[in-house]
Amino acid sequence: VVAGQTYHLTLALGFDPESLWDKRLAYTNEVWRLLGLNLLSTVTFFHLPIRSVLSWFVPLGGMLTFLVTSGAAHSADSAQALHVVFLVALSLVAWNGSSRIEVLTRTKWRAMRQVEEQQASIVDKEEQIRRQAHTVSLLQRVAGVFCDTLVYLESDLRISSTADAFFEQPVKGVPFMDFLGEEDSMRFQACVQRARISQLPECMAVTLRRKFTTGEVHLLLMDMGGGSTRYMLGIRVEQSLDAVCLGADDVMDGSV
Repeated sequence: VVAGQTYHLTLALGFDPESLWDKRLAYTNEVWRLLGLNLLSTVTFFHLPIRSVLSWFVPLGGMLTFLVTSGAAHSADSAQALHVVFLVALSLVAWNGSSRIEVLTRTKWRAMRQVEEQQASIVDKEEQIRRQAHTVSLLQRVAGVFCDTLVYLESDLRISSTADAFFEQPVKGVPFMDFLGEEDSMRFQACVQRARISQLPECMAVTLRRKFTTGEVHLLLMDMGGGSTRYMLGIRVEQSLDAVCLGADDVMDGSV
């Protein structure tokens, strides 16, 4: 009855339309203007790209407009104050709904961005793994041709493959640096660090101390990435010191 004072609504509520229309309950144009301003505020909240921290200007502007237009025609009364409170309450409800939707939208957007970043990271890692596997495969072919033996090392630099004939003793599980001198061991650890950081093959010359022979060798080291077997090590023997010493002794003895 207060919202529209229509004939059918008045009869449905059991009142006499003529008696109610003579009373000053509410003005129809003011009520519809109030609802129109609230509708404008609600539409603005939910359809215009305004952040919730700034959108409180919309109900404030609507309330000020309502007060100015109402005060220009009528003096302030309790009914008008009730309209203002009603408008503020409806605007706060609309603002709260808009703020919650904004929070949910931002949360969903952040989650989607995180998923996209993770997918991009996975794709990059897969591509990196493919390139590294291709590089390792090529290096294995090259090392198989130019090196005397291939040895695979674990992350702690223990030998994980079998090369007993080359080292002249069982070597699986033995630290590779046991076959190097102190200075060469330090240089080899530095070489491992460089290979781990650069992900590129590293080369160095060392003195390899096998069980029965000692010789100068060149090492080709490649970091193959994660897994139980971390490094591939190609070994090429350049010169056997024992053979050189033996040849010199033979010359001195006159046997050669």
